[in-house]
Amino acid sequence: MDIEKFTDFCISNFSYLFEIMVLIKRYQASLKNKIFRSLSINLNIGIALNLPQNQEIIDYCNGNIKKYNLSNIISFFDTTNKCPYNKKENVEKYLSNSKFNLIVWRAAEDIENKQGEKIIIYFTHFDDREKVISSLIKKELNSLVSQEAMLNIFSNTIVDDFEIERKNIFEFSLYLTAFSVAYFGNIRGAKIIFENLFNILKERNSILKEKTLEKLQSIYVIEANELVWKNRFIDARDILNKSFEINSLHLDTLAGLALVFFKIGDKIQSKKFVDELLSKFPRSSVTEVDVAFFRIMSGDYKNALKHYERYKDSNPDPAISIQVTAFLNERIDENPTEFGLLFGRGYMEWLGGLESLYRKDLEIFIRRASKIGKYNDLVNKARKILENKII
Repeated sequence: MDIEKFTDFCISNFSYLFEIMVLIKRYQASLKNKIFRSLSINLNIGIALNLPQNQEIIDYCNGNIKKYNLSNIISFFDTTNKCPYNKKENVEKYLSNSKFNLIVWRAAEDIENKQGEKIIIYFTHFDDREKVISSLIKKELNSLVSQEAMLNIFSNTIVDDFEIERKNIFEFSLYLTAFSVAYFGNIRGAKIIFENLFNILKERNSILKEKTLEKLQSIYVIEANELVWKNRFIDARDILNKSFEINSLHLDTLAGLALVFFKIGDKIQSKKFVDELLSKFPRSSVTEVDVAFFRIMSGDYKNALKHYERYKDSNPDPAISIQVTAFLNERIDENPTEFGLLFGRGYMEWLGGLESLYRKDLEIFIRRASKIGKYNDLVNKARKILENKII
């Protein structure tokens, strides 16, 4: 699938998908670097803690990688004698010229800490040229660490704490790796890692588990909409049902289910999810434009116009309006005698700033619908738009 079209689709349709997905198009050049090429083969994580248990940590991590069938995606290695982990800048330089994607390390000044004292460990990821990954990962770590002090590792004499900390190293490494994999556009790889991480965490109550579910749900929505692009609506429905199981009050999931059930032909189920959107997210731009469409299809044109106006008042991103236009293109082809769809497309083109297109569509709509009484409200609105009597 064309990555540019897919990225446009993700950006246009969903209000709070991964922040990283919004950045894909801007950093497409990064997709050609060595990290992206390695995603389909293996991701390498280096452990450079200079502790007696360094190898034990690596064995523990690789044992879990094998246990959760991730061996073809991730491997852990000892980089203690290779990585100059005394300074962050040196670690980053080492990463840029190595096979590693992530280094888990501790600063030189921490190495001489006395027995039993906490020492800080760091997660440094291979970055793109614009330093976007590092800033995003820093944001993710801050949100986690502020609620769970998971980044402290104790000396080797505190066995119980060490057992906890090696789990933390493994789980944090998986989370950050999946996060960056998604950034570079490998949705399938990110999904596999996040799903396995959730299986590891599911018996616990932790912020890392909550964040994993949050990212996994976003990935399901992204994957479902790739399937929609391919007209695989049953598969998209099944993926969105997984998202629905995670959080039944997720705006993008409800909107996606409304769409795929409509495409499948189950208009009863589709209406159910539209009504749920209207109930739970009454002023969302996604809700308004979805409801407007279904009101047109049910012949309630006055109500449809009300929701189009509310959509306009929500100050939506013009890209959303343009994407809705693409959706309405298909519906017009399927329902050529439903002139309300032509109004809807013209209205979206108007909001998207596509002047030549919206003028053509609204003029055609007026010619076809002006003598059909049920369209009076839409016709009057179309005339006002064309006469520039509204802002």
